Amino acid sequence: MIRSRRWLHGSIAALLAVGFLAWSNMPTSAQPAKKGLVTLRMGYLENISQWVPTLDPADVTDTTGSIATHLMYEGLVGLKVVNGKPTVYPQLAAKLPTLSRDGKTYTFTLRRSLKFSNGDPLTAADVVWSIRRALAASAKSPVASYDNLIQGFDAYNTGKSKSLGVRAAGNNVIIKIQKRASYFLTAFTYNINLVLDKKVLQGKPADDTGTYLTQTCKAAVTSGPFKPVCNSSATRDVTSFYRSGSSPTLTLVPNTRYHGRISNLKLVLPILDSSQTAYADFQSGNLDMASAVPSSDLAQWRGKKGAYLYPISGIEYLAPNIQEKPFDNVHCRLALEYAIDRNALDKNVLHGAYKPLYTVVPPGFVGFYNGKGTPHFSLSKAKSELAKCPGGINTTYVWRNDTPDRRAEAPALQAMWKNAGINMQLKGLVKNDWLPIILAPLSKSHTSLAYDDWFMDYPDPQDYMDILLTPSHVEDNMVWNNARYNNLIAKGNTAATTSARARYYVQAQKLVLGQAVFIPIDNFLELDLVSPKVKGLAPDLGQSIVWAKNNDWSQVSKS
Repeated sequence: MIRSRRWLHGSIAALLAVGFLAWSNMPTSAQPAKKGLVTLRMGYLENISQWVPTLDPADVTDTTGSIATHLMYEGLVGLKVVNGKPTVYPQLAAKLPTLSRDGKTYTFTLRRSLKFSNGDPLTAADVVWSIRRALAASAKSPVASYDNLIQGFDAYNTGKSKSLGVRAAGNNVIIKIQKRASYFLTAFTYNINLVLDKKVLQGKPADDTGTYLTQTCKAAVTSGPFKPVCNSSATRDVTSFYRSGSSPTLTLVPNTRYHGRISNLKLVLPILDSSQTAYADFQSGNLDMASAVPSSDLAQWRGKKGAYLYPISGIEYLAPNIQEKPFDNVHCRLALEYAIDRNALDKNVLHGAYKPLYTVVPPGFVGFYNGKGTPHFSLSKAKSELAKCPGGINTTYVWRNDTPDRRAEAPALQAMWKNAGINMQLKGLVKNDWLPIILAPLSKSHTSLAYDDWFMDYPDPQDYMDILLTPSHVEDNMVWNNARYNNLIAKGNTAATTSARARYYVQAQKLVLGQAVFIPIDNFLELDLVSPKVKGLAPDLGQSIVWAKNNDWSQVSKS
């Protein structure tokens, strides 16, 4: 999924770490909200046309859905940053789980007296029901595979069995997984495991569009720090969230039954058609925060108060359709990659806001290496490989046309390919039209070549190496299925030491990159802007956007 969770790395991460203080103990009972809510208008929901693609945790595949659902819901565990490193911490759980000796059984104990925003008790049964709901065959969740380690997943997710390794025992939730996996707990922080109110949603299963929760405000009974303000009690009508005829907006106020510290904020999240609109609204004073500032404006904001420039886990890459001509041929793919001058692209086109990337795993992760031996720019090699490509390359590149950087990048790539004798037409799509293409096998839409990007869902290299390039995941839109690669990934996922994991992941990367199945382009920086009047926000590794420090919205204020 998501083109969503992120990871900070390198020296900037170390500098930013001072902004992420140690998590203080959360009180076990709700505190009353402070009087006089302070309104913050946040540019979180951008690059969408009419409404958030989904507000159902079972269906989240993009950043807007991730941001909205994490403001409203919590899971047993979440991610925070301690000393610059992403760390799993207890949310609805009172503490981190106990683990059986064989590494396959996790026992979570809930906090006492938990409640949903409507006052319903939040119990272990709600947790189990939420997970089962999201993983059921009827949910058609595009991200169900994030929980595929859970015992019985395959048969349950395909409707062949009702048995799943998740059960409630009093105030405990017990989860059994199929095999020891070093990344299970971090993967379990993913949105799909956020907790919903069984009493409210039972009988209304998730589906592949998340229609009910996405369009029905009264159904959004929350377990996290905020709850939505409803315009009406209508069902399956987005104007239940906002007044008909007004600009689509998700408005959130404190959940006064939240187990943690309660903020005095009213978050107004307008639907923004593009990052440029958000940027313009920030400059005119209509937003308190905007993200993804154009790289061309980076220089004018660098070093200014309220400007946060930081590295994130995001990578951009090209996904060739290896099932159909011309890119079912390795020489055609290599010609394509050798023709790309990443250094020139990042320096001359993208204003130094990106870093050339030659690996699948970005810097800072286990398994990252210098990319030695992978295809680098060489016009002569591009032409040599093209000569071995049957019929040459005359096809279309489908790309995401929603930022100035991407609009500059696509024609620059086209020109580089033309220099090598490759004829590539361009087809730019808005995000909502692009997502369905890259969330399915490219052969289904007969897309020859697609722009794609990825942001970590949790801080582990498995989130890249496994999810993007093994056939058990929908994100493997190239449909790469290589027995040797799959075996290396399986070993890396379960290796007992970090050094062993790194060794397996590097071997796997050399295999897939050498065949140009996955063509990395760059690893980029994020520039977010926050009004100097707003205090308590900082870059967040989970959402890759400025967020409440330590995920504590009670400490965010506006002067």
